[in-house]
Amino acid sequence: MSIDTPRDVWLPIPPEEIDGLPEGFDYLFWDGGADGDQPYPGDPADCVVYVVPYMKAQRVRVAPLAEMRRVRVVQTLTAGVDDITARLADLPSGVRLCNARGVHEASTAELALTLTLAALRGVPQFVRAQERGHWEGGFHPALADKNVLVVGYGAIGAAIEDRLVPFEVARVARVARSQRTTARGLVHPFTELPALLPDADVVILSTPLTETTRGLVDTEFLARMKDGALLVNVARGPVVDTKALLAELETGRLTAALENLSVTFHGMTAHPDEHNCECHWGGPEELSLLKTPDVELEPDLLRRTWQAIDWTDHAAVLRRILPQFATSLVTGRTDHTYGLEEAGDSFARARWPQWPAEQADAVREFLHAWWVQSLTDPEAAVPAHQVFVLCAEASGTLGPWLADWEEQTGHLSDRRLAEAAEKWEYELLGDSLPWRVGWHEHDEEELRADLVAWLLGHAATRLRASGAPVDLQHRIRLLGLTDEDRWTDPHWPGHRY
Repeated sequence: MSIDTPRDVWLPIPPEEIDGLPEGFDYLFWDGGADGDQPYPGDPADCVVYVVPYMKAQRVRVAPLAEMRRVRVVQTLTAGVDDITARLADLPSGVRLCNARGVHEASTAELALTLTLAALRGVPQFVRAQERGHWEGGFHPALADKNVLVVGYGAIGAAIEDRLVPFEVARVARVARSQRTTARGLVHPFTELPALLPDADVVILSTPLTETTRGLVDTEFLARMKDGALLVNVARGPVVDTKALLAELETGRLTAALENLSVTFHGMTAHPDEHNCECHWGGPEELSLLKTPDVELEPDLLRRTWQAIDWTDHAAVLRRILPQFATSLVTGRTDHTYGLEEAGDSFARARWPQWPAEQADAVREFLHAWWVQSLTDPEAAVPAHQVFVLCAEASGTLGPWLADWEEQTGHLSDRRLAEAAEKWEYELLGDSLPWRVGWHEHDEEELRADLVAWLLGHAATRLRASGAPVDLQHRIRLLGLTDEDRWTDPHWPGHRY
């Protein structure tokens, strides 16, 4: 390249630290500074070659582009150039944009393999257990004999496969923008991705971020992955639809929790001497089913079993039916007389937090997984406010469930909050708890006070921020008033009790 004037080259590394720079240019150091406020080293209009600062915020990297009216080459130090292509309109015609091909292949491929091995072999769990001072054994799958799908098969994708081969994987499938054949085999086009996903045990993303790949990992992509498959992303973050991923993770969490209940309570039965009233509950044949492990009960028998309040050992009976009962709850097939607080009462009567740790943890994880799923899954079978009531009655406290709600800040969770507030405000404004408390150890006044305090605090702010109806916001505000101040307020809804 022959350039007379100007001849400034902007480098993000001090020129004196770089050997062999060509003569005939003026090398100026600029990396944006620690906070992005480093003064320009010269007039951007005199810059002919701009080497983009590495690992800086995008606003810093692209800041001088609009003033670089005579720049001829823009060199990134990253494999991807999406942050620069978004600002092409700022550059003069004819500029050459170069990426850092050949620089990051080894380190990125090494990172992909590290993440894959760590996730498969349970390294994060072991580290957390070590921090708690616990010794936790267990079996974790190997990478060997796994089917791996590499999505994005450029130089980095090929380097990832080079590092997978020594680990004796069963197969590596390759996907890129267009079909081609390499020394290692066929590279499939993106159009064949849906057919390849169901067979993959590990999916590694190494594709560049383009308009085609933005949001590539969406709800449909995730649904096609097999249960338990591992997704590793060493591409740009926006390649994955974050909301779709979170929803899928919560659904997977619930599936895992239900499976854990089946494993934990496998083989459980009611006490051999357990009995109940034949005229009100059922006959000897039905009772014998509760003393036989893992036999599925008819829906009506299941309902009568969890609703009955006069078992000699209610905990043993609940443990016997719990895997089937939990599945019935999640799928919305549980019949009840008053509401799901009845099912919560059944949990409470069994005093499940006092069960052996493995059993109590399995129940706790199921309740949390189902509750969060009801907040985040648009296809949830049971309304979130009903699941909340069950969890509250099952545990006798609101704290853990409200904490989960605060962590789920998406649009759907906000909508679930507005729906619950609509359902609850009538009883709350009448100084009642909006569900029936059936277990005598639960303090109804304390539960109502905790719910009102949360609605007036966190929930009120969130309802306002998410654009909930103004009249609903006023009805929640009225919970902070008492007696005459409440019903003489101009926004009193006219409820009669």
